[in-house]
Amino acid sequence: SSDLDRGFFFTLYANNGQILYCSRYYASEDSCEDAITTFKKACYLNNFFIDKDKFGNWRFVLKGTGAGIVYVGESYGAKDSAISASESVRKFAATAKIVLAEDQD
Repeated sequence: SSDLDRGFFFTLYANNGQILYCSRYYASEDSCEDAITTFKKACYLNNFFIDKDKFGNWRFVLKGTGAGIVYVGESYGAKDSAISASESVRKFAATAKIVLAEDQD
């Protein structure tokens, strides 16, 4: 998807339509596509870590293969929920279909 003021981003959905991950904005479509490739590779390599955020909630952290590339999931009250979310992201990232769309007014 694109936002003319902010750039491009990607969203990973589960089969039921639930949003599993929404990326930051990228300046160009090419850089967003590169981020998708990096994200999917990190998922394939299972580079997930479960960590606490500054509020004491649990989240998954996915470390990319490049220096400093990190994807952070939502915060969850229970560690098991963060683990489950990371497993869902890994599963759906492997089979996700990439569709480029242009925002319509």
